[in-house]
Amino acid sequence: MNATRVRHLENALNLFDKTRKTEAPALPLDLFLRRYFQAHKFLDEKDRAWIADKTYEMHRWRGLIDHLTPQPHNWAGIHMWTVGSSSLKFKWCSTQAVSEGRPSMNKRRVHSKFAVPSMRSDYIVTQSSGNHAQAIALGSKLLGKKAIVVMPEDSPNVKVSAVRDTYGAEVRFCRPTQEAREAMSAETVADLRQQHGADKAEEIHPNQDIRVVNGQGSVALELLEQQPDLDAIVVSIGGGGLISGIATYVKSVNKAIKVIGAEPERARSAFMSKQAGKLVKNPPNTVIDTIADSVKSSLGPTTYPVVQDLVDDVFTATEQEIEDATKFTLERAKQVIEPGCGVAVAVATSKQLYDRYPELQKIGVVLCGGNVDLDNLPWRK
Repeated sequence: MNATRVRHLENALNLFDKTRKTEAPALPLDLFLRRYFQAHKFLDEKDRAWIADKTYEMHRWRGLIDHLTPQPHNWAGIHMWTVGSSSLKFKWCSTQAVSEGRPSMNKRRVHSKFAVPSMRSDYIVTQSSGNHAQAIALGSKLLGKKAIVVMPEDSPNVKVSAVRDTYGAEVRFCRPTQEAREAMSAETVADLRQQHGADKAEEIHPNQDIRVVNGQGSVALELLEQQPDLDAIVVSIGGGGLISGIATYVKSVNKAIKVIGAEPERARSAFMSKQAGKLVKNPPNTVIDTIADSVKSSLGPTTYPVVQDLVDDVFTATEQEIEDATKFTLERAKQVIEPGCGVAVAVATSKQLYDRYPELQKIGVVLCGGNVDLDNLPWRK
């Protein structure tokens, strides 16, 4: 690594920290860098670009460390992190466990469980590897229905165990592609109807069932009740059910609040769809290799129109950015989140978000799941 660059990176970080402590109001980082480079004109353009990028990244994470300030919160509570002049309000949906005895449940699960009583079928089929699968399993168990959950064969053990062993659903494994999941789910419903009658089996889709999407809006309802003055809300996107429900509610009560989507760079159906102005799915029959396994689905016919019309923007995050954000949240916020949540954290703390929307000051970040296999963490592979 270029020793001159490293030396100036360390120097810039130290000087910026000193400047922030002595000048009021605090000097913005971009203005500080312009002054720094004016004083060090011998640095070429490549050196300046490298130093600027690394300074921003190092300060971003250092800022989170220095300014992490937990706030009182309930089961669906808010924590706050400060990044530069902006504050992130974290909606801890992932701390709301499914429980037969506790009324407070993860909103991504409670709406799915409420969908079960409206179905008269004896057999409930779904395709999911996470919260939705657990919700359907528990709801079916409580109502005396048989739940059959199609899960990718590479699903983390912690998710399989929760669905099968804790909540009693039958799990059927398929190839880890969206097409395989949908095909096996449809085949399972067809077989059950043939065996037991046409009205005896039905599917609750994890993100294209309108009842599920409607239920997801309760996340935004709670978030805005607790923090009504948000400028934006950042949400991870897979099939789009969560962000569709959130965007529908948010835009109905305050159109000024921006709804920002976050996707893995390797599974960017929503990003491509927004760019193209039409539904674009991830490559068909392809195993998508991302640590954010819960958000690698494509948008569908229910969610695409909502994302296109009501979601203001979609950003992508690299695998390294997802890993860094997930680990940082685990270490500093003392909260267990899965990489699918890390996608939203990565975007909410990214340079690209604040470059495009420098006016954002108060940002809500939805942390949508905590299904982590602690014996098989993805970044240890």
